[in-house]
Amino acid sequence: KKLCKEAVDLCTKLGKDIVQTAFQYTFQNRDITTTLVGITSAEQLEKNLLWLNQPLDDELVEMVQNALALIRNKIWVERGSEENIALAVGGYWAQGRAAHERKHIEGTSTNLGARQ
Repeated sequence: KKLCKEAVDLCTKLGKDIVQTAFQYTFQNRDITTTLVGITSAEQLEKNLLWLNQPLDDELVEMVQNALALIRNKIWVERGSEENIALAVGGYWAQGRAAHERKHIEGTSTNLGARQ
């Protein structure tokens, strides 16, 4: 939590919005094929659509990634998050692994982390 707060504070200090930066990064990164965005108002939708057409600040992304380097690419497991674990194990993180190397987590949805 401390490192995340530091990343937010860095963006705020530079007059940037970390939410906008994360949003733009996920949509402009070719390695991320799907991004789910929660919209709670028409105003938020309009803001997100505006962000799609604005350039990503690559220098800011690098600074944020450096601030989060110690926790980058880590997975947090919380009670009730079995679906997230199955997705991580069976989805993107299993890419390029032979079927016998993939793990199956019992009790999860059949479409997430299922045996191949």
